[in-house]
Amino acid sequence: MKFLGRSVSPRRLSLTLLTVAVVFGGALALWLLALSNRPLEEGIDYADFSADSTATVVFAGEFPPLERDPMFRPLAIDGDGERMFVVESNPGQISVRGYDGSLLETFTIPAAQDAPGFFPIDVAVLDDGRLGVVDAAAARVVIVDPDDPETFELLDEGPAMLQPTSIEASGGLIAVADAGDASVRVYDADGGFERVLGRDLQPQLTFVGGMLIDEAVIWIADSNAGRVIGLDPRTGEMITSLQQRFDLPRGIALSLGSRLSIVDTFAREVVLFDPVDQVIADIVANEDTERFDEGGQLDAPESAFWDATEDRLYVVDPGQGRVKVYGVREAPAQ
Repeated sequence: MKFLGRSVSPRRLSLTLLTVAVVFGGALALWLLALSNRPLEEGIDYADFSADSTATVVFAGEFPPLERDPMFRPLAIDGDGERMFVVESNPGQISVRGYDGSLLETFTIPAAQDAPGFFPIDVAVLDDGRLGVVDAAAARVVIVDPDDPETFELLDEGPAMLQPTSIEASGGLIAVADAGDASVRVYDADGGFERVLGRDLQPQLTFVGGMLIDEAVIWIADSNAGRVIGLDPRTGEMITSLQQRFDLPRGIALSLGSRLSIVDTFAREVVLFDPVDQVIADIVANEDTERFDEGGQLDAPESAFWDATEDRLYVVDPGQGRVKVYGVREAPAQ
C-alpha cells in the first residue's frame, strides 16, 4: 500500500494514523480545557448615589474591571436596549456586552479586498437591529446582523465614500460623515441613498468625530474645528452652533431629556450641555474631577452612549482600554 507516494504496510499505516489521532486529540483536549478554565468576564455591580448625596454625577464603575486585561483600543459604543456593541479597533472586532459590562461574545468581519485588515472606528444600531460599522481600512460602511455576523452587506448606494469617519442612525435615517468631501450622507432606514448635506457650509466641515440624530436635528461634532453644530436633516441648513468651543469634540449622546453629553478628547472630559440655554449644565467627568474616587477620571475619551432606562452614561476611553460608567441625574430636591 502507498501513503503519500511511499510504500507502507497496512499495519504501519494504521499505527501512524493512530498516533496522529492521539496527538491531535490531545492537543484539542488541552485547547478545550484551556477554554473551559479561562476566567469569564462577568458583569459588575454599579455604584449609585448615596441616600444623603446632593451630587448630580456619580462614578458607577468601569469594565473590564481593573483585575482584568483592558480592551484593545475601544473607540465607539452603541446599544439596542439589551446589548451594547463596543468597537475594538486594533484587533478588528466588535465586543458584544450586557449593560452590566459582561462580555457575551466577540465577532469580526472579513477584510475588504486589497485592504490590510478590518479596522472599525464607529458603530450604530440601526432601526432594524442590525449594526452599521465604519471600516476605516477600506473606506466603507458595513451593515451586519450581530446575531449572524457572517451575514453582512455594504452601505454603498449614492456617491462613493471617500473617508467615512462616523455613523449614526435614528428615526428612520442613517447618517454617515465623510471627511473626504466634507459632507454627511443621509440614507433611509433600508440603506437607500437620499441626499448629501453640509457641502455648502461655511466654514466647511473638517473631520466629524461623532453625530447624534435628535428628531429634527443632526448634531455634528466637527472635531478639528472644535465646534458642535446642528443641521436640518432634510435641507442641510445650519440650525444652530453651540456657543462653546471644544478642544477636540468626538462622541455625542442625548442625556436627561434634551441635554447633550459631549466627549472632548483633548480636554479629557465629558460636558453636559444645554443647547436651548446654551450653557454647560454639568461636567460629567474630567481628568481633574475631585468628586470621584480613584477611577472616575478619563485619559482619552472618544465616544459615549446614554442608557435612558437607568440614567447612566457609558464613556469609551481607549487611553485606559475601558468603558467608564457614570450615573447622571438632575439636582435632587433640597
